[in-house]
This record gives sequence, C-alpha cells and structure tokens, in this order.
Amino acid sequence: MKNRLVCSFILVIFLFVGGCTKKETEKTTNQFSHETIQRIKKTAKSYSENELQSGQVPLHTYLQLTGKIIKSDSKTATIKREDRFILESGQNHYQVFNEQSMKLKIGDTITVYGEYYGFLKAIFVERVKK
Repeated sequence: MKNRLVCSFILVIFLFVGGCTKKETEKTTNQFSHETIQRIKKTAKSYSENELQSGQVPLHTYLQLTGKIIKSDSKTATIKREDRFILESGQNHYQVFNEQSMKLKIGDTITVYGEYYGFLKAIFVERVKK
C-alpha cells in the first residue's frame, strides 16, 4: 500500500513538473526538480543479483540498478525515449524501457531508477561518472 501511495505521489509530481516552460525545464534534470530526484532515489531500493534473478523482487517495486548499456532496439546507437535497451549489471542482463528524454548511447554506464515489472521501467536515469 505504501509503495502505491509513493508511486501516486511521484506521478502527480511528474505531471506538475511536465508543465514547466522550456527555460524552467533546462534548470531541472530530465524534467524533474532536484527535490523529486531525491525522493525517487530515496524510494528506490537496491537488490542483489541473486534476489533479482530468483524472483524475490515483488512486481511494482521501485528499484535502482547500475550497469552498462550493451544493446538497444533503436536503429541507431542513440537511445531515445520509449526505446528498450539491455543493461548489463554484474553477470546478468536486464531489459529496460526508457521513459526519459535524456539521450543515451550504447556503452554508457548508468544508474536506472524505476518500477520493476520483470523488466525495469526507467523513471529516472543518471550517467555514472567514470
């Protein structure tokens, strides 16, 4: 119940933030305010590879996952919003549905924050600095 309430809260905030002007949007990261980003990060849980692979993560759980993009269904090396990609994390591969407008590329190392459906729906993505 608590996860659904948090999910609803995040979606309402996303709708309000989506109404920003272009100038205001440029001041935020991926159309989220810094406060919203912190809430997303706080809500998302980290799971071990074993927990993810053995089905111990409940559906609709918010989680974070760091890895390298190795494949995409995009026709180019650039990954856009609504493209799917494969994230290699540790020894495993995870399918991610990109809901972000940030352009990503195959080979990028990123942390994905999103809702788990057996695949990960990326609500927020940040590049990992090398």
